[in-house]
This record gives sequence, C-alpha cells and structure tokens, in this order.
Amino acid sequence: MGYWRKILSMFFNHREGEEAPSITPTMEGATMADNREYETVTASGTCGTPRVPEDTDLEFFKKRFRPRFEEWVMEPINRLVSSNDALVGFIFMSCAIDYLSGFWHGESTKGKVGEVYPRFVDSFFPGDLYEAAALYDSLRNGLVHMFTIKEKRYILTHDHPELHLKTRKSGPITQTILNAKDFRDDLVSAKDKYFDAVESDPELLRRFMKRYEDDGFLGPQDIPTKTGA
Repeated sequence: MGYWRKILSMFFNHREGEEAPSITPTMEGATMADNREYETVTASGTCGTPRVPEDTDLEFFKKRFRPRFEEWVMEPINRLVSSNDALVGFIFMSCAIDYLSGFWHGESTKGKVGEVYPRFVDSFFPGDLYEAAALYDSLRNGLVHMFTIKEKRYILTHDHPELHLKTRKSGPITQTILNAKDFRDDLVSAKDKYFDAVESDPELLRRFMKRYEDDGFLGPQDIPTKTGA
C-alpha cells in the first residue's frame, strides 16, 4: 500500500507547469512525497475527513466536496483531453459519469450500474445528443473493462470538433464520432446541472450524503515523514 499511496500523492499534488514532487529518502529507508497521502474518506471522520463538524450537509457539499471534485476529477480530465493522451481522458470521463451517477442514485449501484448510468445521462446530459445505453455498454464498459469499444459503436478522436457526433457506416454498423473536448464540455454541463440541483433540492442532497457516508470519496490525509517498514 505504501508505494501506491506515494504514487497517488504525487499525482494529486502535481500541477501542470510545475515540477512533479520528488520522493526524498528519510531515516530507515522511509520515503516522503509532499507529506500527503490520499485515501477514501467518509463522513464519519476516519482517514482524516475533509468535513468539519460545524458544516451543514449543504455547506460541506458546496465548500468542500464540489471544489475537490473539480480539482481531482475535472482538472486531470481537462489536461488529458487537450493532449495526445486523450484516449485516457475518455476512460476517465467514462468513470466520472459513474461517480456522478452513483451520488445521484444515493446508494450502492452494485448490480444496478447498467440502469443508473444511462438514467443519469438521460437526465443531465444536454438534449438528446447521446444514446445513453450505448455510452454505458459500448464506451464505458468497453474502455474500462477491455480497453476497446464494444460493438464498434464509437470512433474516438481529439482536436476535431467539426467531427463530433457525426456518423459513418462501417458495414452494418453505424459509428458515432466523439471528439474529446466536446464530450468533456457535455460532461461539464451534466456535472454542473447535477451539482446545482443538489444545492437546490433537499432530496438530491440527502441522496448525495447517503452515498458519501456509505462509500466516501478521496480526501487528503497527513502522513508522517517517517513510516514503518
């Protein structure tokens, strides 16, 4: 676990244009990476919760969770979709929809992702631009589980906004082209629409907090400069 905590720490503390934090040797072979690690945090306060006791649920969501989601999920996506690693950006975006749909659902999605994920897309993505079931099964399941696109439903590209959502025939299959930045823009729109709804709808806030309390979210955790073997 120690190795992966260092990798996570380095990833989450690095900013574009800055040098990545170095790992400095310390006594007894221990290591230090910016004196931070990242673990799953729940509202109960284990693992250095980012929540403070006087926060209401709404204050916690607005002041702590929402900014951290922007920093730890959306900022890396923004960097990826503008680079030659845009394919990784598509994988991360597919996962981000998972995160959002789970909070929207408000409880475990085990055995229900195939229902909840498309419903979130239909509810929050703009217009009728996407076939929600295909995004889930072909794009999300294909990329996340097999590093492919199931049934060849999509063609992925970046820096070609003129091609976004255009279709082409490949034998009997109709393929839809997704441009990374445009797909990111629609994800941002869906995320903002959902987050704004959480801030105005007590039921959505309750469901968000239920999911957060059950499963948590990455949060910062102070670590000593000296660790055990």
